[in-house]
Amino acid sequence: MCHARLVILVNDTHDRPFSIKDDEHDRRAARHSHIPNVFHKPEDAFPRTVEFNKLMVNSGNKVRLQKLVKEHMKTLVSRFRGSIIYCEGETSTNLSTDVASTDFGFKHLEADTMLLSAYAKLMTDNNKEVVILDSEDTDVYVQAAYVSHHLQGNLLIKHEGVYQLFCHALRRCCKYHHTSPRNHWQ
Repeated sequence: MCHARLVILVNDTHDRPFSIKDDEHDRRAARHSHIPNVFHKPEDAFPRTVEFNKLMVNSGNKVRLQKLVKEHMKTLVSRFRGSIIYCEGETSTNLSTDVASTDFGFKHLEADTMLLSAYAKLMTDNNKEVVILDSEDTDVYVQAAYVSHHLQGNLLIKHEGVYQLFCHALRRCCKYHHTSPRNHWQ
């Protein structure tokens, strides 16, 4: 993050009465007899994967965690030389100025789609810099491959500390591994 000029944090919206993810949430909740309400604090130890996934079945826990992350990112903004944009649904907030806008707000409930919509907006705004998506979701990889085929730009996906380039034309279906986005490719 220290070399980026712009960081865009994209989140699912969890405060809606209905969601296209309701069936998925119900399936996950059926596996757990009780999911407690957790009020995260910055000093709390991060739970192990199994416990974290259990806690995230509860939408209230997700909303509170998102609020904690947003507040923590506000404390880091002064040490960052660029802008940090926090997106959730149709609104986005520039954490550097604490000004809300709709610049990176999208009418979609899933962060996966909003993430690639933000990339498309950057490309239509004539962005020439490398864009790195940091996601562990396979859906994002598939969408990124499709989007990079249709939009010019340098789109990288960070996965487990490795940057993978999806070439804009995908003619050779190439992936290029880097240890740092500052390395250049031919």
